[in-house]
Amino acid sequence: MISFRFNVCVTFALMAVLGLSDWVFGSPGTVPMSNLQLVGIDHAFTQLFIIVATGFGVAMVLSAIFTVIWNRLITDLAKIRRINFNEGYALSILIVAVLTA
Repeated sequence: MISFRFNVCVTFALMAVLGLSDWVFGSPGTVPMSNLQLVGIDHAFTQLFIIVATGFGVAMVLSAIFTVIWNRLITDLAKIRRINFNEGYALSILIVAVLTA
C-alpha cells in the first residue's frame, strides 16, 4: 500500500537524485563538466566517469521507485501482475522515450 511515509521518502529520494543530476549535467544550455571543474575535478576521464555513473544511478533510482509504485498501486487498481526491477527499468525507459519523442 502507498502510505504518506512512502510518499515522503520517495519525494526526498527524487529531489536528491534529480538535484545531483542537475548539478552534474548542468542546466540546459550549459556545459556539463563546468560544475565538476569548479570542485577541482579537471581530468576528462574522471569527469566522464562521474557523468556516466550519475546517469546510471539516476536511472536505477527512478526505475526502482517506478517498480515499487507499480507493485504497490497499479497491481491493486488494475489487477495486473507485479513486476521486477528489470521490467520496471525497461518500462521507465519506454515511458521516457515515448513522452520525450
